[in-house]
Amino acid sequence: VSLRQLVSSYRMQQAMTQAALDVRDQAIAAAPQRSGTYRKSFGVEPGKAYIPTRRNPQVRSVAFVTNTAPHAVFLEAYAYQHKRRNTLGSLTRKKGR
Repeated sequence: VSLRQLVSSYRMQQAMTQAALDVRDQAIAAAPQRSGTYRKSFGVEPGKAYIPTRRNPQVRSVAFVTNTAPHAVFLEAYAYQHKRRNTLGSLTRKKGR
């Protein structure tokens, strides 16, 4: 199995989805509880990403942590701009990503 096949394989997709589920669970635990809408709106979407490289562009398995609450983008952006706690942003800083 080549590296190119490995990074786009079904097993890699499963691993990426499991990692995203772990991040989603941490985000749910850290999310504000006021109305519960933001907290209940976290999800995971598996997918493929095109990674441009100099020699051989690759397609890789990925998974995205999403939030479908109507105010999610504003909450994260406002908190980031004003150096307050933003749920997903603070989780990525803790993990060093």
